[in-house]
Amino acid sequence: MSKPAIALAESEAKVLGKNVVQPRELSQDFKDKFVKNLQGKDFILYGGLITLAHAEGCKGITSRVVQFPNNDNDWMAVVEATVTDANGNTWSGIGDADGKNCNSKIAMHRVRMAETRAKGRALRDMLGIDILMDGEMVDPYEREMITQTQTKTIKKIMEQRSIDKNIASLICYNEFGVKTAAKLTSEEAQSFIAMLELYEDTDVVEEEKPAKKKLALQIEEDDDDAE
Repeated sequence: MSKPAIALAESEAKVLGKNVVQPRELSQDFKDKFVKNLQGKDFILYGGLITLAHAEGCKGITSRVVQFPNNDNDWMAVVEATVTDANGNTWSGIGDADGKNCNSKIAMHRVRMAETRAKGRALRDMLGIDILMDGEMVDPYEREMITQTQTKTIKKIMEQRSIDKNIASLICYNEFGVKTAAKLTSEEAQSFIAMLELYEDTDVVEEEKPAKKKLALQIEEDDDDAE
């Protein structure tokens, strides 16, 4: 089990002017479930913070919208969250979200994203978590997903080169580990397009086909999800 957060001496807390806890050591079991690594940097999942908060006896989380997005503030949402720990102490965090610090899909839900970020920051302070929460920061750790333009390009190449959907799905699965192009990142989609443009009939052999499931690219069906 992970070690509990240890409060600093009262005098130190007064000097710093706020509640402070020492960094928490996370068990390997917890990391395997609630910490992911992106481009060599660890990020904790929001679900992991909630799990630890319940274990610590957190009494509640409240939030309020400080700023609703509109044309005058460049469509930035700002939310403040406050967490109350088992001893009645409160911990606050501010979260913001706009089109510049969210990917295109998340930006449509910027108030909720700002709230999640605010809650995450307040929970991290309370729990003594010194690694960022997944989704708390902007790129390069948040990746753009495949665009509608890339999806249309894939369809066009497949039609022009008479590439069967099952063959394309095998390339997608073998190279990127996903069953549908709609789950590719924008960067992966660009590589996939290049592969389709260079595809030869001998590039994919039958033995590479996954034994348990027949894969389908589902490009037409996923058009709306890939915007």
